[in-house]
Parts: sequence; C-alpha cells; structure tokens
Amino acid sequence: LTKRVRDNALTDQDLDAVLSQAKSLTDQAKEASSQAGEASRKADEAKAKGDNAGRKKAQEESAAAQDKAARALEQLAETLDRGQDAWSTTRAVQRLIEDQAALRKQTGDLGEKTVGKSEEELSGAEKQKIAELSEKQEQLAKRTDEQLKKLQERAEQMKANDPAGAQAMEDAAKKGQKSGASEQMQQAAQQIKRNQQQGAGQQQQQAQKSL
Repeated sequence: LTKRVRDNALTDQDLDAVLSQAKSLTDQAKEASSQAGEASRKADEAKAKGDNAGRKKAQEESAAAQDKAARALEQLAETLDRGQDAWSTTRAVQRLIEDQAALRKQTGDLGEKTVGKSEEELSGAEKQKIAELSEKQEQLAKRTDEQLKKLQERAEQMKANDPAGAQAMEDAAKKGQKSGASEQMQQAAQQIKRNQQQGAGQQQQQAQKSL
C-alpha cells in the first residue's frame, strides 16, 4: 500500500499516518511472533533435559509473546479496517471475556490452596499471587469501563453515516453499563484481596455473563 501511494504520488497526511501506524504494528507483531517461536523452542529443549522450571518459564514467555502479537494484529485490523466497527467492537469485548475467564480459573486454582487460611497462615508466595490477581482484576475492570465509554463515543460518531449501526452500538453500551460488569469486577478484585476466592469467583462468573 505504501508503494502504491508513492508510485501514484498521492499526498494524504491521514493516509500516510495510517500506513505508518500499520507498518509499526506489523513490525511489532512480527517481532513478538519471532520471540514466541524462540521461547517455544527453548521450552522444548528444557523439556528434553528434564528442566521443568526452565520449561515453565519458557512457556510463560512464549504465551506472553503470543498475546503481544495477537494484540498488535488486532490493533492493525482496527487501523486498516475502520469501517468494520461491529467486528472490532465484538473482538474487543471477546478479549475481555477471555481475560475474565482466565482470571476466574486462576482465582479458583488459588482458592483451592488458600481456602480457610488466615492472613498470617498464608505463605509469601500465596500473598504475592493474591496481590497479583487482585491487581489484574482491577485492571480488567478499568478496561471494561473504558470499552463501554468507547462504545458510547463511537455511537455518537456513527449517527450521521450509519444510524442503524450507531443505534446498535448505543444499545450495547447501555446494556453493558446496566449490567454493572465493571463494578462486578471491582468487587471481585476486593474479594480476591481479602482471600475470599469463592465469592470472587461468583462475581467473576457474573461479570463474564454480563459481557
């Protein structure tokens, strides 16, 4: 696309900005994908050597790099296909659902280890995990709230050119706000912090259903 713009001597600042951003995102995705592949190779080598700790670390690095690549590609899709509002919005909410499901599983796994324990009885590693999960849940609540605001803003922008799409976007925003998904996540974060993992899991399940 950049070559075609250059060959046709087109001068459009907005187009140039989009293409520049697209190149940056493509490069990010390529680098992250390469890192994921390298980490996967290291995980296989560690497994062959019986190095479980090394294998686990490499697998975590690979998963993080894969997630980074996926996010870069999602941003790329939004950049290049601005007309596909419904798709990008659906995918953004789907990411929230996936992340909430992952946090819910981690909370359940943690609850099995810490159930019935007072704060004094928790190990240092357990306290750290509780703090990390609580922080992740709070961040997810903020992302959810931001996404609902984006829905409302995008609905306003679309009213003139796409009334039906704007109405659907606005209805989704109102439904999301009425469901209280971000508030449910905040409550879950507080319960995780207090080591009330069963209650947190219930709030997470409800938030996931709301999304």
